Amino acid sequence: MALERTYQLAVHAWGTYHDAITIQSISGSTIALFPVPFIRAGGNNTWRYVLEVVNQLIEPDPNHCGVLKDDAEEVLDLDAAPSSGVYVYVQQARDTVCLVTGVHYNKCDSAHIVPQSRPDIYQTLLDIPASFPPPLFEVQFGLLLRKELHHAFDRLDFSFYVMGDDLYVHVFTGGLFEYHGKKIPAQRFHGFPEWRPDQRFLSWHYNQCLKAHIRGFSYGMSHVNE
Repeated sequence: MALERTYQLAVHAWGTYHDAITIQSISGSTIALFPVPFIRAGGNNTWRYVLEVVNQLIEPDPNHCGVLKDDAEEVLDLDAAPSSGVYVYVQQARDTVCLVTGVHYNKCDSAHIVPQSRPDIYQTLLDIPASFPPPLFEVQFGLLLRKELHHAFDRLDFSFYVMGDDLYVHVFTGGLFEYHGKKIPAQRFHGFPEWRPDQRFLSWHYNQCLKAHIRGFSYGMSHVNE
């Protein structure tokens, strides 16, 4: 078994004890210590850089988003310049209830918009070369749905129509027609705009539903000329 090895902290090397950022967990454990001059001169003088680093130092929860909060429990603006102090890293859910029905999350599943068994589609939609593995578990690639709706979504019974920043539930088959046309405004989602369901993925899923239930077959166009 490998022995744990410790190293000199950057705050010691930079000697910036009074100009440093401490990131703690909600239990008070220290996660990271940053010299502010190190960040300021490093080319990305933003809280976004700090959050990016912290996300590399912890075990992320794919169903939650990491945020940084100040002592007033306000979420920090990721585009703002960092300042010295003690801050807390929190993993919070983007969704706390089913996106369609509003039932509590303990009766829900985390559903992939595009099946995780199709990394090739992720690569195409995200313009990632085939030689690079795509990210499959980013929060914007999933939805929180009641368990039976998760299965209905996977069966292409319903989907989400993208209209501007809003989503509309479109039910094609399989019941659930009472939810058809339900509007889901962008304000429905917690956190930052980049955490919202990726519209490229939603449009891909909606297209599969159109092929299956409006055209009547899901692959190719050979039936058109028959």
